[in-house]
Amino acid sequence: YRLYTDKIFDEELPDETAPEIQRTGLAGTVLMLKSLRLDPVQFPFLDPPKLETIVAALRALFWLGALDAEGRITDLGRTMNQFPLEPSLSKQIIL
Repeated sequence: YRLYTDKIFDEELPDETAPEIQRTGLAGTVLMLKSLRLDPVQFPFLDPPKLETIVAALRALFWLGALDAEGRITDLGRTMNQFPLEPSLSKQIIL
């Protein structure tokens, strides 16, 4: 059973959905890459996210205190990376 007609299914719905990495926030992924000493901008993603999304994640991590002004991971960032949560939630647990 569907909640839409065959016409809508054939004409309006996309054939494929966008990859998960292009639809979600990247703060956790960027923090993990930084903890591994990898550059998230140069990382060879299979389906690369937009540069603006990576920059937004870097900015968010800076404001959370996970990255310093040079973009290096801080001690707080290393601790935040230990939790299987979004960085903003892991910081709330730590503090």
